[in-house]
Amino acid sequence: KSNRLIVNLPPRHSKTTFCSVNFPVWKIFKNPNLSILIITYGDDLSEEIGTRARSIIKEYGALFNVYLSTHTASKTKIKFMDCDGKEYKGKIEALGYKGAITGKDADIIIIDDLIKGPEDALSPAQNKKVVEFYKSAIFTRLFEHSIVIVVSTRWSKTDLTGWLLDNSVEEWDKLILPAMNDEGE
Repeated sequence: KSNRLIVNLPPRHSKTTFCSVNFPVWKIFKNPNLSILIITYGDDLSEEIGTRARSIIKEYGALFNVYLSTHTASKTKIKFMDCDGKEYKGKIEALGYKGAITGKDADIIIIDDLIKGPEDALSPAQNKKVVEFYKSAIFTRLFEHSIVIVVSTRWSKTDLTGWLLDNSVEEWDKLILPAMNDEGE
């Protein structure tokens, strides 16, 4: 089994909800010492992810002895404690890919749609920037045990998913559900 997963779904199919909100919270409920880094196209999506994850933890965390830490400093960085106030080592941190990720490593890295929409996705220059970001900022900070999940809508064959499928030395599991079949339906 691989520690790498590509999830490609059409727009408006709840990719972010399942992969970048619910999955990280579920992993933290199972092991609150995990460090999870979620990288998105921008700060607005990162803040939305942080707000939604925080809400789930507030509502269901007591069932798993996971509470929001009183030392959580921002909307996009969430730390945890147990019912006695003892801090866990884990965190969920969401940030835009243009933000600083220097010095940040994680057990799980989720790359959630680094391309905002079809206009950016059809730009060869933008696709190249995203691939270079992956090669220089993500790939270089992975541990052997790190899990990487790339979540996206496929707008172009030259996007990050295309590059990973064609060039990566790593084995990637794939969940690819196209918007249209081979007949264009």
